[in-house]
Amino acid sequence: AGSRYQSVGPAQAELLQRGPGAQFCPNCGMSLVTFYRTSHAVDSAEGIRQYCSLHCLAENYANPPTGVQVVDAATLQWIPAATAIYVYGSDRPGTMSAHSKYAFAEPADADEFIAQFGGSRETFATVFDRARAALADENLKIAAKRARMAVQGQKILATLCGGISRNFDSVAAAKTWLAQEEPCGKLREEQLQAVALALVLAPGPQVESAPIDVPERSRCVVCGMFVAKYPGWVAQVTISSGEVYYFDGVKDLAKFMLSPGEYGVEDSRTVSQWTIRVTDYYSQRSIEARTAFYVLGSNVFGPMGNELIPFGDRAEAEVFLGDHAGKQILKFEEIDQAVLRRLDS
Repeated sequence: AGSRYQSVGPAQAELLQRGPGAQFCPNCGMSLVTFYRTSHAVDSAEGIRQYCSLHCLAENYANPPTGVQVVDAATLQWIPAATAIYVYGSDRPGTMSAHSKYAFAEPADADEFIAQFGGSRETFATVFDRARAALADENLKIAAKRARMAVQGQKILATLCGGISRNFDSVAAAKTWLAQEEPCGKLREEQLQAVALALVLAPGPQVESAPIDVPERSRCVVCGMFVAKYPGWVAQVTISSGEVYYFDGVKDLAKFMLSPGEYGVEDSRTVSQWTIRVTDYYSQRSIEARTAFYVLGSNVFGPMGNELIPFGDRAEAEVFLGDHAGKQILKFEEIDQAVLRRLDS
């Protein structure tokens, strides 16, 4: 077995998914052997799809699908999710989620697990609803982690892989090709994931680009102010449909990202694929939000008062922190509701 609690040995994992890339989650591309104990499977129009987690299953279904199977965390056998006993919120690691969800066929196994690791008994319907409700917040954190991994993948591409010009529509497809063709040689699972992310997301290292071009009459989605009046603070989100939203600062951008449904964006399941740009404080050029650094608590105010000040370079963020009485440097995934309350207080 691997070092993760969710892992099993390859001989212990029964993969229900078939075809090329059957060993990878179709949503996130992660190894189904590495995350076997939290795997779920559903018979779809394209055949059986096996997901590494309830999170990835919930990304594809607005309501609990029928016929879902889940791995019994005790026996490693597949069981019906509808009759399984789920233990929610134990101290064992979650997969794609801060809140773990492990399933059991037998009440005694669930109770023994709770006695060891904590958590509460739940039904499939309950934990599915919780997974759906947490998607936007969890995907925000996942997207930031994926962006960092993609930067590492770019380094592997540059040193081991030579030129790869192929395009891929998913991380699973990229990993399948990398594992079969071995253009980078034999890579460990973590390296495969990083290179696949680099090929799909292609963020590269933090690169500055031209300032964000804001239509003159565009209003901030959150506060309603005209964004073009504040070019030094502009932030921008392009969602999967291609629609673009503008903001007069990182604070309002974060409010939108944490609760997109409140601002008319009902389908936030694809948030990890959204393009998010902010304005670097010193250069005034747009930078990738998920890999930027943000100074909290400084004496520099934005159009909406207390603000998160973005930088593409951590060293510059540290200089600003010292020069302007800043309190903390945050990464994008660390900006949560508590940070926003602090800014608005």
